Amino acid sequence: MGIIMKEFLSRIFEDRRWVIIIMILNLAGTVYGYFWYEGQLAATPLIYWPFTPDCPEFAMFFSIVLIFYLLDRRLYDFEVLTFFGLIKYGTWTVFTITLYFIASGDVTNFDEWMLLISHVGMVMEGSLFFKYLRFNYINIFVSLAWFLLSDYMDYVVGVYPYLPYQAHLPLVRAYAVISTLAIFIFLIYMGNKRKGVFKE
Repeated sequence: MGIIMKEFLSRIFEDRRWVIIIMILNLAGTVYGYFWYEGQLAATPLIYWPFTPDCPEFAMFFSIVLIFYLLDRRLYDFEVLTFFGLIKYGTWTVFTITLYFIASGDVTNFDEWMLLISHVGMVMEGSLFFKYLRFNYINIFVSLAWFLLSDYMDYVVGVYPYLPYQAHLPLVRAYAVISTLAIFIFLIYMGNKRKGVFKE
């Protein structure tokens, strides 16, 4: 059973029906996410909006990636940026909510569980799409620059998402910066491991 599931997941983006389902789920997540950020966006200057609703933004980006994927028109550089965001913000949210559950003991909060599950989904879809990426030094370093800027906007300017437990700000801030660097290093490592990637 485990082998069958592993085989299914490894090929899920080769089945157009599943690609469409995943695209629809991401569009639904995008809409829900923007509603979740409604209050914060209303209190945030418009110029900072691109850096505010991180998770719904990258769910939307992945929907765009999949639309072009279905049309056989790949957005290779955009796909790398999107992968980076799915992993970074998906794991950040899981980390943040897990800290909240541990600190509060409130493990029956339905909204937090929905957020947790949906962001595990972000990590999973990013991980499963990874093998289709075509990355190079340019799109990796551009992605790094974007997410370093995003971390600056979140934790210096102060547009990070509302936290369920504000006392955890130092921990989630550290996780955000470390994850940016870790994903960058991972992509560089994988680029060197994939024969000839950085020679194209």
